Amino acid sequence: MSVLLGARVADAQATAPTEEARVEARREFAAGLAAAESQRWADALGHFERVYERVRAPNVLLNIAGALVAVGRLVDAASRYEQYLREAPESEASLREEAQRSLANARARLGMVVLRINGLSGTDEVSIDANTIERSALAGPIAVDPGPHRVTVLRQRTVVAQQSFTVAESTRREVLLRVQGGRPLWQSPWLWTAVGAVVVGAGVTVGVVYERSTALFVGNVPPGFVEVR
Repeated sequence: MSVLLGARVADAQATAPTEEARVEARREFAAGLAAAESQRWADALGHFERVYERVRAPNVLLNIAGALVAVGRLVDAASRYEQYLREAPESEASLREEAQRSLANARARLGMVVLRINGLSGTDEVSIDANTIERSALAGPIAVDPGPHRVTVLRQRTVVAQQSFTVAESTRREVLLRVQGGRPLWQSPWLWTAVGAVVVGAGVTVGVVYERSTALFVGNVPPGFVEVR
């Protein structure tokens, strides 16, 4: 089993939005649609996230996840798809099926890294980028976004091993770090290797958002659309 590296998304609390929140959500949603249609996905993501902060409509998570995929944040996209599947009603069968397919596609595109750390003590802290890695996760592959990363080992708040590495989309990479003597990194040599490039999955295409129907606002970042009444 692999571990997803990224922020865990808390389940939304089901609270009725105020009219003011609905008005602001519609404004943000319209801005998100315009940004997505112009391929400004980072801007679209911000707008869709603000929509969800205001109305907590599960279907908005699909728009957020689609924008996350477009900006290359596949770990967070997978987390949002998972959140949608937890929050969306079973009656939305078609959207749930599409969300499950999109979740599978996002997972297939993730990079996988296996960390082999020699000389690790019981109190050392391991992180990839800004994410702390639990000891149990070191036993298996860790899912990361494709691209450059940095693994760091801290001992009593001192860096004792560190290395940058890059993982391509849908590939698996092994990184070996050696912590020697517990001395600070600038005083101590250490060895690392990174090998392997095994294709483990296929890609997915993100579609363009568009408005449709007569709902107060409706948009589409596959899979599905969102309505807030």
